[in-house]
Amino acid sequence: MLLRARRKAPSLSHEEAMLLQKINAGVPNDVQQRFNQLRNKLESETIQPQEHQELLTLVEEIENIEAQRIQYLTRLATLQSKTVRDLMKSLGLQPKNNA
Repeated sequence: MLLRARRKAPSLSHEEAMLLQKINAGVPNDVQQRFNQLRNKLESETIQPQEHQELLTLVEEIENIEAQRIQYLTRLATLQSKTVRDLMKSLGLQPKNNA
């Protein structure tokens, strides 16, 4: 996605390029995989108390990562004089529905 954005806007500032890199980083794979494992255990009602606590910790970590990502999107949108929604559309990003 970063390459696509650079092709569309080859004159990105250093700050814009760094924000795009951070936006694209997302949740680390190991964190996402462990979250998925524990969520599956929760749904199948086989989760142990210590695993449930770990799951709650991972939820908080993922929420913090996503909140930071929103801040990066907001800053980039401001730099490019766009709304966050328009920026997300131009980058091919879809809002997550984790309900």
